[in-house]
Amino acid sequence: MPRRKGARVLVVDRVTYRWSLSHRHRVEHDGGPPHYHGCTERLAVRRDGAPGRLEMLFEAGPGRLVPDGLLHSGGVIHGEDYLNLHQPRVVRALLDEALARGWRPTDPAHVTLDGWMLCTAVVLRLRAARRNSVAPPGLRPQTRPMTSVRVQVAGHGEHLDEAATIWAEATAARDGTTEVAPLSLARPVIEQVTDRSPRSMLLVALDPDGVVLGFAAVEPMPADGSTADVRYLAVHPGSWGSGVGRQLMLALPAHLAVAGFTHGELDVYLDNPRAVDLYERHGWLPSGDPTPHPRSGRLEQRFRLELQPA
Repeated sequence: MPRRKGARVLVVDRVTYRWSLSHRHRVEHDGGPPHYHGCTERLAVRRDGAPGRLEMLFEAGPGRLVPDGLLHSGGVIHGEDYLNLHQPRVVRALLDEALARGWRPTDPAHVTLDGWMLCTAVVLRLRAARRNSVAPPGLRPQTRPMTSVRVQVAGHGEHLDEAATIWAEATAARDGTTEVAPLSLARPVIEQVTDRSPRSMLLVALDPDGVVLGFAAVEPMPADGSTADVRYLAVHPGSWGSGVGRQLMLALPAHLAVAGFTHGELDVYLDNPRAVDLYERHGWLPSGDPTPHPRSGRLEQRFRLELQPA
């Protein structure tokens, strides 16, 4: 993933942090090709409105690898431990570990930590988070392998009820509420997208029995017909962690390109790191600055993907 200029936003329990990743090294010339020494990845974090500054340094050394032209940007390796410092979930885990070890954003001091000292603990945090990422009680878990999911374009009017039900249950689970919108309210939300344009589409992810496990509702951008606006994308909470979201994201670009789009865009709440991480791992890049959602007030980030011609 290429480096982004400027700070990125991470929302933790409705508290906004800004973080950036940079690289530094020394260059030496001896008449031949240049030699690079002291390669270091620098992760800087601060909390909005607080004076404290935190930087975590990952310097290359024996058994400690950082980007040097071979390893990708943001990748750091210590023994068997690997972190991708571009991923919000990794930054969140590093931040949590730094806070657990005593860093206080309200302290005006500029604190520098050896990132390698946090590495193993952060890897364990990430593994624990994956183990604990279970579906809400009462929802049937989906344990089929990702390869058993088939993604296709639904016919006009097909699978609207299933998509609307998934959207209602997924948003309730995401927001931690037991109040699930009824079908009478959820269906028009999806239907208005699929009916808005002849180029609108509803992608559905089906298991071998034809049960809809996830969907994406897409329409062309009003001011730019070459850009697809992915208005809604969701996976049934009972299938979270089973690879359905990954399969949708893998199939989505090809379907958009076949429909004649050159770019795709979507919005995501920044306090939903699971979704942010999914999109970034599939090549979607932040576009513009985060803005508050007009109704919820939660920070929302626009993401954009350049599509390969069909």
